Amino acid sequence: SQDLGRFHSQHGNGTSPVVYDGRVFVNFDQDRLDFNTRKEIPEQEHATAMLAFDAATGKPLWRRERKGQYACYSVPMMRDTANVGRELIVMNTHALTAYDPATGSTNWQFDWTWKEGEEVLRTVASPVMCKDLIYIHGGNGAGTCRITAVRAGEPGKPPEAVWEKRKGFAYVPCMLVAG
Repeated sequence: SQDLGRFHSQHGNGTSPVVYDGRVFVNFDQDRLDFNTRKEIPEQEHATAMLAFDAATGKPLWRRERKGQYACYSVPMMRDTANVGRELIVMNTHALTAYDPATGSTNWQFDWTWKEGEEVLRTVASPVMCKDLIYIHGGNGAGTCRITAVRAGEPGKPPEAVWEKRKGFAYVPCMLVAG
């Protein structure tokens, strides 16, 4: 077991860990704003990080700080590649990132950009994949939502958005790819 400390979120903790190759991976993205007081939570009291632990002992193996804004509940997934083996794919409010599961080094990152004045969205749904496309979703309780299809990166080729839709789906979906 491992005590991760206090978790700051309007809705509480709700992500699930992923176990692969003797490691436990946890997407640990928290709110940076206290929804009761509407004040910024001090930097030392919250974390936005991807965590890896030894599955047998709970010992921390690596930690990668990430840019964040809201608690995110998307569950990491593993992706098989022809060039680098398996990648750990993780989504949050600002990026879709592929990590080397053994070392935590970043293989590639797609920055989910937001226009000036546009609200950053919380990621609740886990990414889903079909071939080399990864579908990511963000939304909020006010009805603003966004789904983007990202062509996964590979050595020498950065990831790219190939499709996006901004309405017509739920804030808390369970995504599925068909056809």
